[in-house]
Amino acid sequence: MARISVIGESLVDVVDRKPFPGGSPLNVAVGLARLEHHVIFHTEFGLDEHGALIAEHLNRAGVHLADGTQRLIATNQAQVKLDAQRRASYRFNITWDLPDDVVAPGTDLLHTGSIGAWLEPGGSKVLAAFENSPASLIRTYDPNIRPELAADRDAVFARVQKLMSLAQVVKLSESDAAWLYPQWDPAEVLDHVLSLGPRLVVLTRGAMGCIAQTTTDSYAQPALVTDVVDTVGAGAAFMSGLLHGVLSSSLAGQLTEPYSGELDPVAVDQALRCALGSASLSVSRSGANPPSAKELSALLAARE
Repeated sequence: MARISVIGESLVDVVDRKPFPGGSPLNVAVGLARLEHHVIFHTEFGLDEHGALIAEHLNRAGVHLADGTQRLIATNQAQVKLDAQRRASYRFNITWDLPDDVVAPGTDLLHTGSIGAWLEPGGSKVLAAFENSPASLIRTYDPNIRPELAADRDAVFARVQKLMSLAQVVKLSESDAAWLYPQWDPAEVLDHVLSLGPRLVVLTRGAMGCIAQTTTDSYAQPALVTDVVDTVGAGAAFMSGLLHGVLSSSLAGQLTEPYSGELDPVAVDQALRCALGSASLSVSRSGANPPSAKELSALLAARE
């Protein structure tokens, strides 16, 4: 069991006036806990009704909350709209801050992403956590950019690039790539992000699956065929599955210094299968609902 720190926002997704716990980092934390990792979540939410809903959801998943998580603030919200294809779009009401020291001692992997990685004042503390982490710690990042909140595009772009340069694993979506590098094709995006410093870069492509790049190898895997209920939380489920695959293989050691050789292509391929399997199970049911370790293992075994 790996010890993981996840940093980022938590909120309630309001769908048809009904609140559900959400936020990409929260969903990644829940996904990793359901996959039987020890997860400490560094976030903030209120002591209100919505905060109680989030706390119960995290507790039920087995996620451990960092000290000072619940405060006398209003819990953040996102109004969610589903289109005819059940794809989600969001309108946010969010503020974000953190204590100064957010990395738990003994952590094997530090993950961040989405709004909390750049929205101030908390964003600077996320960056400090990445910059001050030891070389033995795996750092992973998912931009999950929300353009409607990125009023200062240049500042957000610079922060995203910086965090990508500090991470060993970066996962971004086609919409992230289009916002960051609108004139580039997927191969150019992967090459550029890899040049910033990560060892493994993955680009998700919805129903087309994903492509990935290391310093020596390229990968392309199709999505698993499934009946889609909705895509809420799909990216986070992919991310938690990817990290589970990394931590369950030789990649966990290969990604950290002083190791600087090639990543095991078989292990990378398996990690991508874990990611796609996790996303497939999530989209087959309503809401952000990542799979358990038993569910994911059963699916992957059936697809062998």
